[in-house]
Amino acid sequence: MMAGTIRKRNQGEDNPALNTAPTTDSTSETSRERQCVSNPESATAASDPTIKREPKAKSEGTSSMVTQLSNNGIVTLDDMYDLTLVVGEKERPGGMKAFRVNSVSLRMASPPFKAMLSGRYAESKQSEIPFPDDSPNAFHTVLRVVHLKLHELPESMSKDELLELAAFCDKYLLADLVAPFFTMKNWLGPHKGTGQYLPSNADMQDWAFVAYVFRFKEDYDYLVGELVMCTAVDPDTIDFYYMSDGKKIMLHKDLPVAILERIRVARTTVLQEILAASNTALTSALAMKTCDKQESANCAALRIGILIMAFQELGLYPVLDDTVSIYHSAYSYWKAFVALPNKHKFGPENQYSYRSYSYNTNCNYSKCMGDLGLVQRVRQSLREHTHKGLWPRLGLCKCWPSKSAT
Repeated sequence: MMAGTIRKRNQGEDNPALNTAPTTDSTSETSRERQCVSNPESATAASDPTIKREPKAKSEGTSSMVTQLSNNGIVTLDDMYDLTLVVGEKERPGGMKAFRVNSVSLRMASPPFKAMLSGRYAESKQSEIPFPDDSPNAFHTVLRVVHLKLHELPESMSKDELLELAAFCDKYLLADLVAPFFTMKNWLGPHKGTGQYLPSNADMQDWAFVAYVFRFKEDYDYLVGELVMCTAVDPDTIDFYYMSDGKKIMLHKDLPVAILERIRVARTTVLQEILAASNTALTSALAMKTCDKQESANCAALRIGILIMAFQELGLYPVLDDTVSIYHSAYSYWKAFVALPNKHKFGPENQYSYRSYSYNTNCNYSKCMGDLGLVQRVRQSLREHTHKGLWPRLGLCKCWPSKSAT
């Protein structure tokens, strides 16, 4: 008996809850008795452990922002919600919506939400959290995924909606969670049309951002490759490019640094190789290594003259040491190089042009001048830095550049 008493006492010391001695409160017992008499069912429920008691959902207080919204502005993702998210502002596009959610599901969705709803932050102690700067539509799409309301996901999304979703997922590290549903719902399909890739039109910077966030590598490489080829720089270092209709589009300064750096680094690399090819072509002409006929000096002089005149027109002569002062796009140089061999050819089509010259009659112009030591080398370089889907459009196959290219 003594040992049993000591063992029980030690167990009570280990658990303070077991240390509390039972007390008799006649007042509380009388109150419970009255409750049982007035409501026998509640008394049975309270005493029967087999009856499941559901937790109650939190309700918003009278000072809640939710009270400002109509029923259409309140979306319940979980009937037993314990947290309300108030997203957007009434005065902003998209307005304001309230989402009643399960905080556990939200914590599992991404590291930022887990940190926000942990004990270290004030938001973790709130039943209502405002997100005034975020898009209600984008938030709603993500919350449907988080709460497994997949049947409620939209069948299609506009370019602006996809852009908002990309910005939201980039901000809260949700891209890996949402990306599979692009394929499941084919959200990009209607925007590609009959093409294989996202369109390289006036919105291609936006599409490049969407592809970057959700890691759609083929689309991303295709669009960034187009921007690498078509981006020019003005003397004030403002990056821009021209559309086929002549419209000038500025490069967005708020693009992720990774995209901007890739465009600028790749553009610099391509231009450096264009400079190297130009210098090599001119050096070869000066060394008279261009013709195996007896009057090779005449052919060399002709070739040197054509190259110097062409390079002057393009701002590449006198020979540049670096790419800092090159303002034109890589594609503009490529078009000029492709057209160069025939631009100065003497023949019926341009025999009256002051820029055309006669050449040694013992030579075949195409064989002697060829591509002036430029086209093939530059083509190979550009193919290494652009997506193969761009080759036909930019004339990087063994064909003339397409007129539809930027």
